[in-house]
Amino acid sequence: MYYHLSNVEESTVALFIISYTISILSSMAATALIFVSRWHIFKKLGMPGWKGIIPYYGDYMLYKTVWKTKLFWVIVISSGVYAIGVMLTAIIMAFLLIIKKDSPDTDSLLYVFVIFSVIFALLTLAYLVIEFIITVKLNLRLAKVFGKGTGFALGLTFISIVFYPVLAFGKAQRVRADE
Repeated sequence: MYYHLSNVEESTVALFIISYTISILSSMAATALIFVSRWHIFKKLGMPGWKGIIPYYGDYMLYKTVWKTKLFWVIVISSGVYAIGVMLTAIIMAFLLIIKKDSPDTDSLLYVFVIFSVIFALLTLAYLVIEFIITVKLNLRLAKVFGKGTGFALGLTFISIVFYPVLAFGKAQRVRADE
């Protein structure tokens, strides 16, 4: 099948391409800035910088250094449970939609569909709340290790693209080992 863009202006296509390119490049720059910042933060924590940029391992080492590794595993396991829940919910909903075509009793299938939708929504909410609480507490610990306060920790949580580089390249030094 051949798709023809006869009704789309060339300027619209060009604007889309430019916008998309800027979005991709800015995302890559932000990711690079966070990676470089984590490298320097890990060096300030007394670890090799490369440990900060390896997915999961860097997070594990950060939890190990400033808090507890148990909570890292809570994050990993809850994200796994969430992913499995998403897949099962999608499979069950697809199965119910297939059965609905052949079933005269569509009301009971609709109730099951709604129940699974509610379970999925609650699972999503629970995962996000757990992740958020643990992330805020981790950033509070990280800020304390560098002698910073609650406001800085909230900055690490909500505006990490600004506060991670400030922590990495600023004058902040590790002032205490975690208890």
